[in-house]
Amino acid sequence: HGGLAVSDDNGIFGAHQNQKLVQVFSINGVYFRQFSTVVPGENGRTMCPEDAAFDAKGYLWIVGTYDCDAHHDATVVQYSQDGRPVTKFDPRCTANTYTTGRSLTVDKRNGNIIVACDNEILMFEDDGFSGFRKKRSGCNARFVTT
Repeated sequence: HGGLAVSDDNGIFGAHQNQKLVQVFSINGVYFRQFSTVVPGENGRTMCPEDAAFDAKGYLWIVGTYDCDAHHDATVVQYSQDGRPVTKFDPRCTANTYTTGRSLTVDKRNGNIIVACDNEILMFEDDGFSGFRKKRSGCNARFVTT
């Protein structure tokens, strides 16, 4: 399980949940490299990626969990295209059970990160000072895209 994201230079980034890594391929399917989904500030701890998307600056954003079990809290991590973890935040999904997984997308027009967690869609705006602020929308969504 996992998500796919395509970079502006046509690199295909495949997030592999149980392997805790991202593999990178050319648009023609040629394997380039892979990197572990290390979470910054967690002493080398990795996460199980569930979905991926690129922002307008070329950074890869991934949502996932620390344990490869859909019943754990999510985390969102920003990576450079070479796999270096940059930053993270906790979306703090409010659902009591996590049965459908999580999805995310990035609105490239304004940089907002949109995360679907079970019965809600969460939008995070980077205000440049205090990090990401959350806006909530109550709906039952499993996947999001822009």
